[in-house]
Amino acid sequence: MDNWQLEWSDTFKKLYKKKDNSIKPLVKKKLMELAFDGPYKKGKKKKGLEYSNNAYGIKVDKSNRIIYEILDNEKIIRLLKVCDHKKVYNKD
Repeated sequence: MDNWQLEWSDTFKKLYKKKDNSIKPLVKKKLMELAFDGPYKKGKKKKGLEYSNNAYGIKVDKSNRIIYEILDNEKIIRLLKVCDHKKVYNKD
């Protein structure tokens, strides 16, 4: 099975940079899982997001999520956000 490519959006980069150093290794581990196992295996379709109609999410830990889009034809996972689960839906 071919690996998927990860495409980091500017928003994802900015949010990742702000994350605590204790969370960053967990995020990297989940990104590797997405790239090697494929984006559909563990991710769940997210509905009602104002910034994407085709978004999926995966848990990093109890409160953090990675939100991404899947570009099947190109085998690309476009990383949109890494944030607290409440901020996924813009609920603070």
